[in-house]
Amino acid sequence: MKKTLSLFLSIIMLITATFVQTSVGAEEDLITDEVISGEVGDILPDTEESPEPTEEPTATPDADSAVSAEEAMHNIVEKYTTYGISEDINMHWFIADFVDYMSLYPESEYTLTDEEKQVCVDRIIESADNSTLQDGLAKSIIALRSLGYDPKNTYTKNGEALDIVTKLTDLITEESVTAPWYEYTLPYVMIALELCGGNEEKIEFLIETAISIKSVWQDTTYGTDGAAPMLRALAPYSADAEVAALIEETVVLVKSYQGSNGSMGNAASTGLAIAGLASVGVDPESVVKNGKDMLYGLMCQSNAEFDGFEPTDSSFATEQGLRGLIAWKLFADGKYIYDFAENPTDEARATLDIVPTPTPAPTEAPTPTPAPTRRPSYGGGGGVRTTPTPKPTATPAPTPAGLPGKNADVAEKPVIDKDKTFKDIKGHKNQAAIEVLASRAIIDGMDDVSYCPDNTMTRAQFATIVIRALGVPERDGYNFTDVNENDWFYSYVNTAYHYGIINGVSDTEFNPEGEITREEMVTMTARAAKLCGMMTDYNEESTRNTLAEFPDYITVSDWAMSAMAFCYYEKLLDGSVMSIEPKTKITRAEMAQLLYNMLGKAKLI
Repeated sequence: MKKTLSLFLSIIMLITATFVQTSVGAEEDLITDEVISGEVGDILPDTEESPEPTEEPTATPDADSAVSAEEAMHNIVEKYTTYGISEDINMHWFIADFVDYMSLYPESEYTLTDEEKQVCVDRIIESADNSTLQDGLAKSIIALRSLGYDPKNTYTKNGEALDIVTKLTDLITEESVTAPWYEYTLPYVMIALELCGGNEEKIEFLIETAISIKSVWQDTTYGTDGAAPMLRALAPYSADAEVAALIEETVVLVKSYQGSNGSMGNAASTGLAIAGLASVGVDPESVVKNGKDMLYGLMCQSNAEFDGFEPTDSSFATEQGLRGLIAWKLFADGKYIYDFAENPTDEARATLDIVPTPTPAPTEAPTPTPAPTRRPSYGGGGGVRTTPTPKPTATPAPTPAGLPGKNADVAEKPVIDKDKTFKDIKGHKNQAAIEVLASRAIIDGMDDVSYCPDNTMTRAQFATIVIRALGVPERDGYNFTDVNENDWFYSYVNTAYHYGIINGVSDTEFNPEGEITREEMVTMTARAAKLCGMMTDYNEESTRNTLAEFPDYITVSDWAMSAMAFCYYEKLLDGSVMSIEPKTKITRAEMAQLLYNMLGKAKLI
């Protein structure tokens, strides 16, 4: 589709991130600018009035924002259907968006083929099968219902029945709804159950929860991303007087946050706000500040090609901006997003993962070696002469493993014991990763037969494993006061310091026996990945937009933000699990999967 570049004079400045600075003094307070570029933005002031989320743009659209918005919507759909979405971290939401788009434009050439749908179904079912969190299961249900499948009637790649709805409802308890950041999960769980029919008791419980914790999700200290999705979640229940009053109250709250250029501070938040308001009958073009409506505010943040929203180095802003555009068009038809309850409820089957038994090659008689050709003797010794054997062609030297930009000391670890395994990892979701690393002596078991995948690990243990994984030689490093020459990890910790993989918890201490947290682990992993030649430096906007989908991203310490974004964007961490939980102690199984993913991306296994 032809891009209309003339619709904008230039792009609007990006919005300052609102990360909470939660440094607690652990591990990476000493992280250097060489590893993570950019600084985390200031905390929004805690005032009674919502702060202005953005400043007046330096340039404005030179055409009707409604015209430019529809053009951008088509271009985004074209772009993502052309390049595919099955590997995108926002696949679940893009699927739901595309289905809504196709309901608006049924004759559009931009659609998902049956083959592409099946690839998406495979990934959705796999993520739901592996997920133990409500948000991950909820988005899987929404995506499947958009495609016309029954989440209660799915089958995994192993042919096993999977009822995703029951798996979700079993997790909804009195305790679960009081968990930190549940306000960001709640609306999508409500939408998921609404689309499946039944579950009236759970839905009633969730509505009561929404009412009881409204002060939490209506808190706009960090924007309206908690309040806006709740409008869509509550919309089907607006006949209830108490719900209707809550919706009206929330509409006023969201409107009041609008900035002077019409936006909610960035493309992602503006898209979510448009979708939420449109779901309860509020025309986004009627929400105006300084003469600029919300649609204008969103389009001020389009990229120059009109096929995404800034920043475009991750798909979060683009997907949520697209969600707003589609909601705006649906509003004109008297509809709202994710209204898939009447869709078909077909059985969903993942592609079976069956490895065929290899057929042995037929046994053939060996080809006889021809006898040497006898030539006549012409004197001078005569005898048998054979046809000269041609000189063998030199075998080209193998291409060194790894990426072109890796540190010269980094080396691929050879397989030492290809059959290495442990009795307590059979059937574990991380079994393959554990076995691959163990076969190269990168990781050991707790004894000869047990790996203990669910045990936590210490900072010294992880530093040791990273050094083994990189295959670098032993080096001298910083002599921490709590790392002594007689400690088994002494050389590993010093080598890790030499290569910039670790810092201390203070100027003199490493805390080797401390249990390592997820944010400490990803920070060390990102530094190791940089040695392997990977691009790990994420600026403030890239970091924010990569992590924005995770409700608890603001709990990540500022020194770990960029590393966390890198690990999610490169899919070293599982993006289908919708909580980061940065302070959680990491397990040995999770560690193995992360390093396995990193080494695979670095072409070292």
